[in-house]
Amino acid sequence: MSTETTPIPAIDAATFHADVQYLESLWQRRTINGVDIPMIDIGKGEPLVFVPILEHLEFVYARQIRYFSQARRVIMYRRHETRSRSPRIGLPERAAELRAVLDSLGIDAADFVAHGDAAMVLFEFAARCPERCRSLVIIAQAADYQIAPH
Repeated sequence: MSTETTPIPAIDAATFHADVQYLESLWQRRTINGVDIPMIDIGKGEPLVFVPILEHLEFVYARQIRYFSQARRVIMYRRHETRSRSPRIGLPERAAELRAVLDSLGIDAADFVAHGDAAMVLFEFAARCPERCRSLVIIAQAADYQIAPH
């Protein structure tokens, strides 16, 4: 008798689509340094910033945004993407982008959450602007930052 079991997905398709729809309903457009940046800014209280992963992977944070926005001001933005290899957007540029988002919202310091490649951006930001970081939550940090344009 086999002891193997069929893996159960963490969430089903309907739940996934509901999470995506939830986030899609929250996006607002904001111009920062001449760049149109979709942003979520909901809730009240101390700011909690979710550092974005690749464009359209924001659903990774959907459950946390829903939960924490009940007691916190929750911010997430859709990062500016390049569609070519030039100009290259590296860690210093991503950290500057995060700083510009905070500046545009009048946030001096916040708590941050970052997953995967976004964790590397957050480390770069924290090294450059430690006074702006109350805490860092790092989930599954990437090994390096070599994301090709898509």
